[in-house]
Amino acid sequence: MNATQLSTAELDYVKETTAAPSGEPWERFIESCLDWVNDWIQANEVALSNSAIPATQAIVFVFCEAPALERTSLGKLGTKQDFVFRKAVSQDTQGVILCNENFHQMIRISPGFASIDEALAIASQTLSSQRTFVVLSLAQRRMFVHRKGDDVTRWSDSLTPVELRFLDAPLSALRIENDIRTYHRANFEHPSSSIAQMLWKGRAFPYQLHPLPEQRIQGYLLTELSASYKHLRGLVDEEHRGRAGRCDLKVTWPTPRGAHHYATTMLELKVLIQAEGPKKHRKWMLSGITQADSYRQVDTEAVYACIFDARKDKSDQMVDLDAVAIAKDVRLRRYPMEAPLPAVGATSPKVKASPAAKKVTKKQAKRSSALGRKKSAS
Repeated sequence: MNATQLSTAELDYVKETTAAPSGEPWERFIESCLDWVNDWIQANEVALSNSAIPATQAIVFVFCEAPALERTSLGKLGTKQDFVFRKAVSQDTQGVILCNENFHQMIRISPGFASIDEALAIASQTLSSQRTFVVLSLAQRRMFVHRKGDDVTRWSDSLTPVELRFLDAPLSALRIENDIRTYHRANFEHPSSSIAQMLWKGRAFPYQLHPLPEQRIQGYLLTELSASYKHLRGLVDEEHRGRAGRCDLKVTWPTPRGAHHYATTMLELKVLIQAEGPKKHRKWMLSGITQADSYRQVDTEAVYACIFDARKDKSDQMVDLDAVAIAKDVRLRRYPMEAPLPAVGATSPKVKASPAAKKVTKKQAKRSSALGRKKSAS
């Protein structure tokens, strides 16, 4: 055998390996939480099915770049220093646990809670909006994810759990599409949804989204799909880098009988924002189709251009672009998003002028006054 060729054993090993998730460290922490939960459920499946896990057993995972160093600044949550081992997935695991992004360092600083409500209350009242943390109810198989930057008060007022109820239906592009459609209807389509409230600025700012809406939608979908597909060995990655650039979501799952051993589905996410105008909307939607087509690989089952429509007037659906998508074999899907309506009689908030703008206004006022005096004199 040539020295540059891989042996059969090496090839088999490569088939079993999966790429690490990308993104910011706090995003990889959320992915590690899902990995840990999946392993814990598998290891304790008998106890779960026999209702041997008490309803009070809850965990608060807190992301820390360096848990051993940061534990002193989180003294309000607890002062213990018990080491937790990632692979142990002990049946009685509970309490506040500080973890780095890959869970190689796990330190428990509080032993446990009286209820899941207490765990949620302590986490939301003690941790800041800049902290990423996950509250987990093991008996209910539910997790509540707080992402860095989300207002923690609003988050706690409108909790939306990630359900960890695994379905054995095989993975496919159609299942992924249906799962996204279902999640969209429950969480993105209507402004009353707690997750939609994290996307829109609110009634006082009509049709205005928070910055980086595509990344926010990407993050929610990443967590939801990962939670649903972990037990099927499905890997949901974000911003997958390839020769054609990067796509927003890539779902990979094993297909032992397939030609390539794995199948993939690529999804490009685009948001149509009200303030940008029809020309920009068309260009943005067309770029989504073009980008999705460029991400196709030899093992790709389907590519999607997912258009989240946050415009006020959605009457122009740009249906001519359907033919463009069909010609490229791109599955173009539209997801309407309704904005929170302003309260009756409400006025738009006044925008404070910058110091530079104030100086310009003063100069204009002086010039106008001077001109007025000249006209009066004449």
